Amino acid sequence: MYAMKKLQANWTVGYWKSVPQQKNTNDCGVFICQFAKYLARQWLINLTQEDMPRFRQQMINEIKLNKLIVQSPPLTIMPISCSM
Repeated sequence: MYAMKKLQANWTVGYWKSVPQQKNTNDCGVFICQFAKYLARQWLINLTQEDMPRFRQQMINEIKLNKLIVQSPPLTIMPISCSM
C-alpha cells in the first residue's frame, strides 16, 4: 500500500507501507527490477519469492533478444489514489 506523508513547508514524501521481500541472498536485483516494472505500469505489487525463477528467465530472454517481452498485466491494476 502506498502512502503520503506531509513534511515541513512544501515537502511531501511518498512511500510504500508494505514491499515484497526476497527470502534469499540472490534475488535482490530481480525483485527490484520487477518492482520497478510493476510500479511504472501501475500494476498491483503482488510479487512473491515463488515468481522469481520465471522473472529471472524472462529477464535473461529480454537481454538475449535485446528487447522487452510484452506481457499481459496481472488481473488487478493498482489504484492511482494515495492516502495522506
